[in-house]
Amino acid sequence: MFLIAIDPGKTGAIVKAFLNKDNVWEDIGIFKMPDTLKGIIELIENITEPFIVDSQIPKICYIEKVGEHRQGNDASSSVTLSKHYGFLTGVLMTLRIKIADEVDPRVWEREIAGPSKKYATKLKDITDIKKRNREAYARKKERKQRIKDKVQKLYPDLKITNDTADAVGILEYGIRKEKMIKI
Repeated sequence: MFLIAIDPGKTGAIVKAFLNKDNVWEDIGIFKMPDTLKGIIELIENITEPFIVDSQIPKICYIEKVGEHRQGNDASSSVTLSKHYGFLTGVLMTLRIKIADEVDPRVWEREIAGPSKKYATKLKDITDIKKRNREAYARKKERKQRIKDKVQKLYPDLKITNDTADAVGILEYGIRKEKMIKI
């Protein structure tokens, strides 16, 4: 089985892994999200090319579900995220890579890094917009660091950065889900 995990953000990443005949995940590769749409196509084509010719190997993808604005992201980031998401799903379908799950970030993050930290004050209760935005950014940064630390422990041989940690987390989520599915 060939598995791709995608964090579709502008600073996101694409991660690939191959499940060999001994049922061991190998050939894990991490790729930063290219800056151009053409670069995205070329990257996905390059990493899937060895597996496209063999139609017997299942090719699946887990991609982070986006499409709505989330607190802590500015509006232009939300638009870029939605654009990448739609473009990526189109490329995957064109290459006949099955989208196994469009996973909500709250779902995979909880699975990989545990429940979110509870704060005394909810963001919606902070009336000063600048203060609310600073607090949302600080919470997001803290959550992203927790995810990076968790996935680095799971994959100590990989060089995981802040930009690639989410995609590696989505990969681990996909691997766990695939273990529950008979291949």
